[in-house]
Amino acid sequence: AHILAACSADVTARVAVASVEITTPRMELVVGESHDYDAVPKSAIGSSLRDRPVAWHSENEAVATISGSGVLLAKSGGTVGI
Repeated sequence: AHILAACSADVTARVAVASVEITTPRMELVVGESHDYDAVPKSAIGSSLRDRPVAWHSENEAVATISGSGVLLAKSGGTVGI
């Protein structure tokens, strides 16, 4: 008798993202300055899911823009949510 078993090598693909940890705190920048943000998706038990993509969005691109890699650029005075 032979037993054959297989399993997927990509186990994390089935784990849902429960939260996202952003390591850069609230801050003030001068117009023209930039700052790198970092985000780490986490599972419900707190395990890092760093291989998951993160999408960045500025609520007001006239005040600040943010690139797909998390680089924020201050464009004018004001407050903006990221």
